[in-house]
Amino acid sequence: MKKKYSLSKKEIIRSKESFERILKNGKRFARGHLKVFVRSGSKRRIGFTVSSKAGKAVVRNKIKRWLREIYRKEKYVLNDNVEIIMLVDGFDNKMNYNTLKEVILDIFREINENI
Repeated sequence: MKKKYSLSKKEIIRSKESFERILKNGKRFARGHLKVFVRSGSKRRIGFTVSSKAGKAVVRNKIKRWLREIYRKEKYVLNDNVEIIMLVDGFDNKMNYNTLKEVILDIFREINENI
């Protein structure tokens, strides 16, 4: 079966209740300014949030674009039944797309081992 490397609207978590449920009941994985909360669910879904501590709106939107793109390309590394919230609460000027990708892949591997 061919894999679809798209990010559908059904995969994205938008409701406040879902965010709060995952943040409260999920398992936490952290690397620097990136925190990932994971909870078992019925299907693979993801939510993104970037704190205002990360910078102005332009920087926050760039970080969210990076997160969505990395997840879109690497989501098949994860198990199928997980709900994830990626939270960035700061921004390092040393951080770029490739370093963020390495950190996220490392967290994804740890998630698969622990969930």
